[in-house]
Amino acid sequence: MKLVDLSSAYQIQKKYTQKNKVIAYKVGASNYRSSEFFGCEDILLGALDRDCVYYNKILKDYPLAEVEVVSKILISDSGKEYEVLEHFLGIECPEIVVDNPDGSPFICVADNCSAGDLIIFQKLDDIEFEIISVYADGDLLISGAMDNLKFAIDDIIERTFDLIKIHDLPLSSREMLIATGGITDVFPLEAGMKVEINCE
Repeated sequence: MKLVDLSSAYQIQKKYTQKNKVIAYKVGASNYRSSEFFGCEDILLGALDRDCVYYNKILKDYPLAEVEVVSKILISDSGKEYEVLEHFLGIECPEIVVDNPDGSPFICVADNCSAGDLIIFQKLDDIEFEIISVYADGDLLISGAMDNLKFAIDDIIERTFDLIKIHDLPLSSREMLIATGGITDVFPLEAGMKVEINCE
């Protein structure tokens, strides 16, 4: 594991995302599996346009999906501080555009961290739980554990905020969503599935 300078990769990403209405960022390399694959110590970010964020419905087929905690923050007028407003359970659905079989963090960031869609589900009263289970049409689809994450949620939020400032990444709103990384392994979803996510 090493720290990698990804400044030029974020500038490539920004070239394609700064024209969008970016209201969310997805986090990569925040769980042990993806951190090992990309071989870097810090998280990686990809921008999500407003049109890529949905609520409570599976509107199309997704070959890849994973459950994440989605945190909403409010950034100060000065852009130097933030406040955590609330947390949700969500499903992040990557869309791989450029193959990256060797786990290059540069390719990952330049490819916008394979950002696809983000589906927001229920609000969380707290994040003090250990296990997440996903049910599709009443049947257990997959389970995952919070300790799959390499960093605490608050740490992921802080690292995300810092990277946005360092690389001057685009934001269209002072309210921002952060999908904090995969708690489950990836699984497929089909359009119209009724999905429920339980945590305990």
